[in-house]
Amino acid sequence: MAVDTSAQTPDGLVRVSIPAGPYLLFDAEGDMPNAVIDTWKEIWSYFLKSSGHVRAYTTDFELHRGPKAVGIYISVK
Repeated sequence: MAVDTSAQTPDGLVRVSIPAGPYLLFDAEGDMPNAVIDTWKEIWSYFLKSSGHVRAYTTDFELHRGPKAVGIYISVK
């Protein structure tokens, strides 16, 4: 996903840099915060099983796309 780094940061917000690397995306939709909570439970369960992926435990982040949609990105090795 490309971001325009030349854009002005609106007042009251801060700009962060997220390291490039491999991430798994878990999408969630529904009433917040329950959709996020349920998806984090799904994420922990996914990695407790033999999923074929290993968490890197470096940078995980949530991208809230609207009042009822979020993507949770998990860094993997």
